[in-house]
Amino acid sequence: MEKRFLDKVKDNAAVRIWSKKI
Repeated sequence: MEKRFLDKVKDNAAVRIWSKKI
């Protein structure tokens, strides 16, 4: 469960950085 939560947080951060790039 913890790993899944971390993965979700990582995805959110990646999406945020990616959208900022564009």
